[in-house]
Formats: sequence, structure tokens, C-alpha cells
Amino acid sequence: GVDWDRIEADAPAPIVWALRAAAAVLEERGARLRPIAYPDVYWVSLFTLVAAGIGDVHRATYPSRAEEYGPGLARLVQAGRGTSGIDVAAAVLVGERVKARLRALFDDVDLLLVPALPI
Repeated sequence: GVDWDRIEADAPAPIVWALRAAAAVLEERGARLRPIAYPDVYWVSLFTLVAAGIGDVHRATYPSRAEEYGPGLARLVQAGRGTSGIDVAAAVLVGERVKARLRALFDDVDLLLVPALPI
């Protein structure tokens, strides 16, 4: 399945070109690409889970070794350490809804053609 409308609206032109080339190769090899509507993903909520996980993984070394962290990772760890349990619980529910929507897509398709870079 492929959501060309969303890809073309959100992805940079070189990414669209690469996906179209990949789609052509798949079709040449017998794949039947079916248009789909990729479900909305609530990245901000899901980022809460990522940040909380990063904060947890670095619990033993941050802030005691904060000077060894780059600014980007330090910000992620700090965001995770500041995440509340209620925010994590809400993000888990969002994640479950997203997973259910993606599972439903696979009732009709075997593969999703999507950009591998954030868009």
C-alpha cells in the first residue's frame, strides 16, 4: 500500500522521486501497489514515550556525567526525566490506537511503501 497524497504533500521532492522509483521496481517484479490512506500518527504523543524511555535508560549516568553528553541527547534525557506518569499513560493509549490502525491496514496489504526519513 502507498499513500501518494500524503507522501507528495509532506516529503521533499528527492524522497518522493526515490519512492516512485522503488514503486516502479516493485511493480516490475509483480507487486500490485494499492492506494491507501496512512493513518494519522500523533508524533508528539509518541515522542513522550521515546523521551521517557531515553530518560530511563540514562538514569544511572545522567546528570552525574552530564558533561559527557552532547546537547541533543542531553535535551532528550532532560525531557524524559520531566515526563509525568499521566503523560506516559496517555501516550501509551495513543500508541495502541496507532498500532490498531496500522494492523488494520495489513488486512488489505502486505507492505507499506513509506519514507524512511521524518516528514
